Amino acid sequence: MSSTLCFERCPRLALSLIGALATEIRRQVGNDIDLGYIQPQLAGGMITTPRDYATLLRKIVRGDLKMHDALGTHPVCTNPTTCPNAESGPSPGGESWHYSIGHWVEDDPLVGDGAFSSPGAFGFYPWIDRSKTSYGLVARNAGAHVLASLYCGRLIRKAWATATVQ
Repeated sequence: MSSTLCFERCPRLALSLIGALATEIRRQVGNDIDLGYIQPQLAGGMITTPRDYATLLRKIVRGDLKMHDALGTHPVCTNPTTCPNAESGPSPGGESWHYSIGHWVEDDPLVGDGAFSSPGAFGFYPWIDRSKTSYGLVARNAGAHVLASLYCGRLIRKAWATATVQ
């Protein structure tokens, strides 16, 4: 049953599922991170603050969470023009990224910098740089286009890495 149907047909069950999901995620990442879910979708249903999202990213960068070692592992091609079995991804037209465990690898051979990211459709664009030593987060109006956050994040990463205005 899709999450939409579940919310329509069994709202109590849906609410218990999203509550249980948030509880389990907090159990894994720490109760010092305030997060919840508005729908039972692991990647797209989370709600939190920029401060709490940054706390999560810091924990990954420090190696406090297993995600640190999973970043970039088992990458899968997502561009149908370069991989016949690929379907699609959030990368801008003409770019080829890979998908890893729960995140994207911005490793396009022409413009990619290897960052591990998750261009969210609903407000956040978090990333951890290729060296796993720095992180960033662009928070935007949920109605703004996701690619605007992506391009902004790239400029921030480049400015940080090169110490030059972009």
